[in-house]
Order: sequence, then C-alpha cells, then structure tokens
Amino acid sequence: FFFLMIRRPPRSTQSRSSAASDVYKRQDVKLLSRKDMKSQAPSIISSREETNVLQRFVKSIGPKAFVCRTCWRRDKNAYAWIITNKRNYYDEDEAPEVKKYCTNTKEMGSCTIVHTHRGKYLEETVPYIINLLKYLEVNAQIYFDEMTCDFVKDESGNWWMINVKGFIVSDGCTINMRPITNFGEDDFRSDTKKALDQRKK
Repeated sequence: FFFLMIRRPPRSTQSRSSAASDVYKRQDVKLLSRKDMKSQAPSIISSREETNVLQRFVKSIGPKAFVCRTCWRRDKNAYAWIITNKRNYYDEDEAPEVKKYCTNTKEMGSCTIVHTHRGKYLEETVPYIINLLKYLEVNAQIYFDEMTCDFVKDESGNWWMINVKGFIVSDGCTINMRPITNFGEDDFRSDTKKALDQRKK
C-alpha cells in the first residue's frame, strides 16, 4: 500500500489568526510507496525546520477520489460536504498521481463539492465523531460544540476518519493536557457510563 507524506513548512507569521491558514495553504502532499518511504525516512525524521506527517493512504471506493467532510454540531443538525475529484483514477493524462488519488479543494476546478443536510454518508459518519467526542469528554474532560472531520470510504465499504479539520470547544471548558496512555477497554466503558451519568445529573 501507499503512504501520504504531508509537509508543513514553518510559520511565516506570528499572527494566530492567519498562521493556521498560512500553513494550510503552503502544505505539500506527496504519495509515497513503501520503497520511497524507506529511502526518505531518515531525512523526514531528522528534519527540524518542517513538520512532516506520515499517513496511510486509503483509496476511496469508486472511480474517483472523494472525501466526506462531516460537521457535527451540539443541539443542531449535522451537515456534510461531499468533495469529489473531477479526474478519474485511470485517466491517461500526464497529471501527477497525487492529483488523481487525492482531493485538493485549493486547486481551482479540480473538484465538485456538494453540500447536504441528509443522506447515507452523513448518517454513517456522524457516529464516528460522536464516539470520538465521548472519549475526549471522559478522558480529557474536553467538551465541544462543533467538530468537522474528513472521512474516506474504502473499496471494502469501510469508513476511515483521516483528518480533523476543525472544532469549537464549549464555553468555560478548560483543556487538560495530561497524557492518556494504556487505557483499558473495560475501564473505558465503566468511566464512560460514570461520566455520562454525572452529566445527566
């Protein structure tokens, strides 16, 4: 299988409001084979001037790459954008593979985007966000009003959450940065029930 390498250059601005946008616009995405990853791993690990993220590539079902960008909102209806490449996986043009296998909304005219408040994709992806939010509530005591995540449906029909695009933390919520390690599944179920019961009270 393949990997995605996402390179994020250092910030060129100290402004908090523009820094995230600046980095997002300049990030570089590459499609790497196992061989490519092994040869480039030493330079990736040793680099201190850039942030590099390695992620397993998930090929979406169908002839074109697509992403379901789902937004969950507390006490409001969820909605989603279905972002689909115009290029086909098998187009015989000279475009780089990454442009065929990955969506890129920053490239004008490369994708179609459909906004929806209902449908199968939305119904299937929202529960994954809810499970993530429950885990964060129990283990980090962080509560959210909104969270937006990207999902890809693979060729076996399984959904993969590949990215958290953004979120809004609830007012008055203090973020506890303590690490969470070696948390057992049985303990998680027990603590989840306790936390939910306390919140209902």
